[in-house]
Amino acid sequence: MRLNVSFFRPALGIGDRNTLPHSSEKHRQLDSPITERTMKNIYVGNLDPRCTEAELRTKFEAFGKVDKAEIMRDRDSGQPRGFAFVEMTVDAEGEKAIAGLNGSLMEGSPLKVNEARPKAERSPSGGGRGRSGGRGRY
Repeated sequence: MRLNVSFFRPALGIGDRNTLPHSSEKHRQLDSPITERTMKNIYVGNLDPRCTEAELRTKFEAFGKVDKAEIMRDRDSGQPRGFAFVEMTVDAEGEKAIAGLNGSLMEGSPLKVNEARPKAERSPSGGGRGRSGGRGRY
């Protein structure tokens, strides 16, 4: 059995949610300044274990607004791992911070500061040698 179904699409009218914006609204949208900001994620390495997130934030705030400063810690012991990530609101301010702080001393240690790379995907292996590792059989 074949159903004869047609889809009804109503015409666009005034006040429908499918209507196009009025021409004055369209111009208003075009006249508004585009304020798109990109966030800069920064890697900070060679941190002294005594360094706190507040000290790190203060160091970077000299270059602009800091959204987040987080020192990475060991999952089991909670001890600092010696590196951190800082997120700055404005991309240009992040670039200035990288240029100004890379190699600078913080608590006696020269910092390694550069743009953070995306986290690499890990293979789901269980950490063993797998089938291909080890001795082969004859």
